[in-house]
Amino acid sequence: MMKHFFWHLLVAGITVVAVLALVVWIEFLGKDNLPAVAAMVITMFIVAAALNAVLFRMLSFPVHERELKAAADQSKQVLAGIHAVLENARAVLLGQERLLLSSSIQTELIEKRAKEVWVLTFDIYRHLNNKKYCDIVKSKIGEGTRYLWLYPEHLAGDAEDLKAKFGVTSAHSNTVCFTPVSNDLARYFPHDVVIYDPAQTDAGVVLLCDVNGRKRNVPSESLDMPINDPELLTRYRRLFIALAGQHAPAWLEGQRSDAR
Repeated sequence: MMKHFFWHLLVAGITVVAVLALVVWIEFLGKDNLPAVAAMVITMFIVAAALNAVLFRMLSFPVHERELKAAADQSKQVLAGIHAVLENARAVLLGQERLLLSSSIQTELIEKRAKEVWVLTFDIYRHLNNKKYCDIVKSKIGEGTRYLWLYPEHLAGDAEDLKAKFGVTSAHSNTVCFTPVSNDLARYFPHDVVIYDPAQTDAGVVLLCDVNGRKRNVPSESLDMPINDPELLTRYRRLFIALAGQHAPAWLEGQRSDAR
């Protein structure tokens, strides 16, 4: 404020000096030269007004610019704080998600421990293109692990390719079964479903696959949902047996009666 007062006082002083100079100039020119006097008066007022305008901009605008910059900086700090809060919340949610869901590595561990695996899939293509998964299943089939695969009828060709990748032959008829189901079934299942060790009611796991929908495009980010619930396991076991129907393998007959 003192700085503004000083500058305005300076402008007023210059104006007063200019007016005095003008009076002297008028006296010098005399009353016979009125047009020149009028021109001098107008010029003096224009110069004074211009000087005031220049000084006003020099004094006022830097203040406004500083205020705007300070407001912008404050806004950035607020936004940065909000961003940090959101990132922390996201980290917490992801941490909770990881407690409920399993990554591909964790799912592989479940797969490796299982003695019997039932799979209901609607996307055999992604299994065909997952070499690591194919190697795990092929190894487990060689060890005698039982596998039941249910898939839509229109994927019969892909199923044959998958059997070839797993090395399944007629010699595995007592442990491996690929059975087609109705194409309409895909409308009722948004995810593939896997049951690990279905006969072990207390230890079996129902796995809802790729619940975040990333397996086909970004397999490393895909998450599955393992569920350890005896009642749910029993329900899904009954569902698989019903879907297999008359194509169910002989080794499934014992569980058919247990599931009733």
